Amino acid sequence: MLRLSGGSSRALAVRGFVPLLAIGCAAIAWSHSAAAAPVTVAQLLADPRNFWAHQDFDQGEWSELGEPKPASIFYRTGDLMADFSDPGATYLLGKRQHARLGFSMERWMRVPCPPPEGRYFTGLNGGFSLNETVGILTWIESLNGVTTNQNSARRDPFGAGINIGYGFRPWNNNLVVNPFLSFDYQGWSVNYVFPNGSFIGTKSNYEGTAGVKIGPTFPAGVWLYAIGGVSFLNETLTVNFIPVSSSTTKTVPGATLGLGGAIQPSWLQVFGVPTSLSLEWQHTWWQTANFNNPASSPAFSYAYKREDDKIKLGINFYLSR
Repeated sequence: MLRLSGGSSRALAVRGFVPLLAIGCAAIAWSHSAAAAPVTVAQLLADPRNFWAHQDFDQGEWSELGEPKPASIFYRTGDLMADFSDPGATYLLGKRQHARLGFSMERWMRVPCPPPEGRYFTGLNGGFSLNETVGILTWIESLNGVTTNQNSARRDPFGAGINIGYGFRPWNNNLVVNPFLSFDYQGWSVNYVFPNGSFIGTKSNYEGTAGVKIGPTFPAGVWLYAIGGVSFLNETLTVNFIPVSSSTTKTVPGATLGLGGAIQPSWLQVFGVPTSLSLEWQHTWWQTANFNNPASSPAFSYAYKREDDKIKLGINFYLSR
């Protein structure tokens, strides 16, 4: 007789919820195609839209969804094939032993639906992004602390980046928290150009952010989230007064806030791992960078104030769940 341990309330909840979820999904599928062609066991096992709940007789508890697929499709008695045709039904399977004849008993459930809310967007993840940045530069020229000239310029070039993070559900609901690190290569300049061709400007070399994304997930694999973090920017400051040009490189900190959204359809997989597409807006306030008494203008000092608005289109791979 199967015995469940006293600490199995979560397992019982999963066991009770899985058949209801399966029945609901099966009803939707039947309403769309009542005369669908029979599906083979091999197709059911290969279909990434199927999720599995597992019960090991030695432990007694049902796992949450997302366990690996059954390693064997044999019954304990007579080696009969399990068909998994009834979603939410339990199938008593035998797992062949490697070194001897015999079976280790276990049960499986097939649930042909996406996992419950919050199972998306969790685990170790990483990805790539293309971004367009609207960089706004305000430069201030001063002499002995008194402002003598100032102006602003803007530019909206493209860049690329990489990121890594880890998503989890700290409150066991559909709210996902994802600490992350990102690194963007920019390689573009925003310059204020004078009529004679001289200019004052800054070139963004590279930047990074350490932050967190937090927000709710929704059915069908949708995640909406807020973004907050601390950033750094490596930039080259230039004062070019023809015929002399002076430059210096500075790294400044910044604060980043933003909003984003992502979608992770159950059918979207790259190299066999769940994959999402994301779209984000981020705004960063950078600390003022100073270039004092450059050779091209030795009597003056220059302050560079930067704010950036960035749109990022990304693809992210979930390596563990």
